[in-house]
Amino acid sequence: MIISGKQVEQVLNAYNTQKAYNAEENKKRAEKSKKAYMTTGDKIEISRRASDFQLAMKAIKATPDIREEKIKAIKEKIAAGTYNIDAEKIAQKIIERALIDKRV
Repeated sequence: MIISGKQVEQVLNAYNTQKAYNAEENKKRAEKSKKAYMTTGDKIEISRRASDFQLAMKAIKATPDIREEKIKAIKEKIAAGTYNIDAEKIAQKIIERALIDKRV
C-alpha cells in the first residue's frame, strides 16, 4: 500500500478538526460545571446523630456546674441536724466509678 502526501494531509486535517472539536466541548463542559457550582454554591448537611450531639452539648452548657438548690437543701439538713451520710452508698459509688474508670 502506498500512502500519498494528500492522504497524510487528509488524516492530519481530520485529526486537527477532531482535536479542535474536543477542545471546544471540554471548554463548554467546564463552563457549564462552573456555572452549576456558582449557582448552587457549597452545601453542608449535618447528620441526625451530629444534630442530636449539638443539642445535647447545648443542654450541657446551659446546665450550671453547681446545683444551688441541692446545696441549699443539704445545708438546711446539716443545720437542722437531719443530714445522714450513708457510708455504704458512698463506698459503693467509689467502687463503681473506679471500675468505670478502669474500663475507659
